[in-house]
Amino acid sequence: MTKHMKRFWVKTGQGSATRPLDAPAEDAGMVSTEVALLVPVTLLGFVLLIVAGGRIVQAESDVKSAAQEAARAATFHNSQADAGAEATAVAEANLSNSGLSCALGENVSMAVLPPVGSAAVSSTDLAPDSIVSVTVSCTADLSDVVALGVPGSRTFRAEAFERVDVFRSNP
Repeated sequence: MTKHMKRFWVKTGQGSATRPLDAPAEDAGMVSTEVALLVPVTLLGFVLLIVAGGRIVQAESDVKSAAQEAARAATFHNSQADAGAEATAVAEANLSNSGLSCALGENVSMAVLPPVGSAAVSSTDLAPDSIVSVTVSCTADLSDVVALGVPGSRTFRAEAFERVDVFRSNP
């Protein structure tokens, strides 16, 4: 050290003891220890959030797919009763095959809209060019990701529309 350089002193917190500023501190290396402990925990948190988000997006997609498949299957029938039963069966099978467990069961509803240019809908038959609307709602069990702050269950709802083939023959 040259004679023109000043040496700065800092208090160490133990009484009136001081140490030179350029002297090694007793807590050297603590920051790297803290970082070594916090980084893996933070990364694990991000990974778990991604898993929870993926589960929610997958459940939404499964319910939407079930509604689309159910609407399409309903258009192959001539009577509304048969179409409604088929829509329910297809939606339940689709959700079951996707692995989505609906805690409170599926709720499938079907409505028929009149053909374009027509004022009324037959109460029993599906007329060509009419539109079938199927709504599927499912309260999915998400208890396996509840530790991530996701509620234990969540209700997903999707609606799909399908037009009855214009060129099909009526019974």
